[in-house]
Amino acid sequence: MDIDAPTPHSSYKINTTFTRLDFRDKMISDHDVHSLSEDLKVNNMLTSLNLGKNNIGNSGAAHLSEALKVNGTLTSLNVGMNNIGDSGAAHLSEALKVNGTLTSLNADMNNIGDSGAAHLYEALKVNGTLTSLNVGWNNIGDSGVAHLSEALKVNGTLTSLDVGMNNIGDSGAAHLYEALKV
Repeated sequence: MDIDAPTPHSSYKINTTFTRLDFRDKMISDHDVHSLSEDLKVNNMLTSLNLGKNNIGNSGAAHLSEALKVNGTLTSLNVGMNNIGDSGAAHLSEALKVNGTLTSLNADMNNIGDSGAAHLYEALKVNGTLTSLNVGWNNIGDSGVAHLSEALKVNGTLTSLDVGMNNIGDSGAAHLYEALKV
């Protein structure tokens, strides 16, 4: 069952029905995400969570990260357009290092930059479940895409990487080309 929820103020800890929650564009704050993350730590039904186009920020990404470290059912997460920045990307990367169920992560339009891409590289080196990652529109340049390219060389599960609409020049494109050869 899907739900297009108004806000995450209700507890989903005892959820036995919902498999997808859509909080896209609901003016969710980092405080709201803290409550939702506490629920995610014990919820065993939810497989898809859409928090796109809100304002969870770095703090909200930190709360989600803690939940993702222990949640064993969520397979799809959208945190696009949430102002998480490179610090938020670092938090999510820490979760990706230990999470064994998430297969799809959309983190587009968050201004993670090269530093955030470097954090994701560290996670992708060890993550064995993520198959789709969208980091488009994130102000990632050649340095950041070089890190992601190195991750592609060692990660055996990622099959889709969206780096569109970033600041990738010839050097970054060359790194991607070399990674694809491997």
